[in-house]
Amino acid sequence: MSPNGFAERLAMFWVNHFSVSAQKSKTRFYVALYEAEALRPNLAGPFRDLLRAAILHPAMLTFLDQGRSLGPNSPRVKKNDKKGLNENLGRELLELHTLGVDGGYGQDDVRNAALVLTGLTVNARGEAVYQRQRAEPGPIEVLGKSYGGPRRTIQDVEAMLDDLAAAPQTRRHICRKLVVHFVSDKPPTELVETMTRAWEKTDGDLRAVYKAMLDHPAAWANPNEKARQPFDFVVAGLRATLADEQDFAVPPAKAKAMAEPEMDERETAAPGPVAKGADGDDEMMMSEDDKMTPGGTQEGRTSQARPHSVQSAHGARLAQSRSTDLAAVEPGRLSGRVRRLGFRQPDHRPHLLGAAARPPPRRADRSGQVPQGRVGRRRPRRHDHHRVAGAEPRRRRGADARLP
Repeated sequence: MSPNGFAERLAMFWVNHFSVSAQKSKTRFYVALYEAEALRPNLAGPFRDLLRAAILHPAMLTFLDQGRSLGPNSPRVKKNDKKGLNENLGRELLELHTLGVDGGYGQDDVRNAALVLTGLTVNARGEAVYQRQRAEPGPIEVLGKSYGGPRRTIQDVEAMLDDLAAAPQTRRHICRKLVVHFVSDKPPTELVETMTRAWEKTDGDLRAVYKAMLDHPAAWANPNEKARQPFDFVVAGLRATLADEQDFAVPPAKAKAMAEPEMDERETAAPGPVAKGADGDDEMMMSEDDKMTPGGTQEGRTSQARPHSVQSAHGARLAQSRSTDLAAVEPGRLSGRVRRLGFRQPDHRPHLLGAAARPPPRRADRSGQVPQGRVGRRRPRRHDHHRVAGAEPRRRRGADARLP
């Protein structure tokens, strides 16, 4: 458990405020880095720095499909007409992250904010980048302020984020959410006003806002008014019992039982020596006999399996088990075990059964002719009676049966 419980509560608050979801396949790789890189380092700094780090992180851009957003008049949209403007990030930015639901903006502001954000995307290496070919050209007005010009840059996005962070609606929205999270579901008005004044006086310094909340008498007036969340309840119970990290350690005997079983030496043998790379990491190095030539073959070796590799050892045991199982089956009979191994007739494979095994004799069909292309009888098919010598074709039922 962390010795600074208040900082952990703050981390939970901001993770919920700038929320992303790991349920989205493209976002799950960034969620852990998002909290560690964007949120935790900026918990006690200016809010504009926290807003920039959260909005411009690959996790947020991927979660809100910013990579699919193109300016309607951008050079990129002319090459790909299937994509267009995506308002997800612009709407979340105004409604949840800064101004709030009652922040005094309209649909035009949402659309224009999304236009300013065009150009932001995530490249193939998972980095947040700004591509001017995707950005909407020209000046764009959001809440009475103009951003951009003939040549759009990332500075236009940062300027809009800074203005939203300094807006009076943002101060009230964030301070009220902090009071609801820490103090009461019905936040006292005087406490919210004190925090907004501290925000305005320090230009959004979150440390001063936290201090104003904790120093206000209203924050401690009703200690039983705020119910703990399930996670907070469990942590509080552990703190009350003076639990330590050693109390949750796995006993050595149980840890040994949970360990993976030891593998055979042949299965754990490596194909070549292990050497240290320049960066200190272990990297596999192939021996001289295992190196591939430009033609695609190994130098000095045939195509036979290497007995020291895991794959070749497993293949040898599998081939041996198959030959042993097939040798125990009498010729002409089919067992369930052989069927599960993938073979049809065990006596059709003399190289597995031995030289004494021979294919079964070919049988004649009903016409008295011996088939030349197949071994054994084929499965009867529908309307096979038409092919029997002397058999009259069966008349079809229905309307076609009345035709001459």
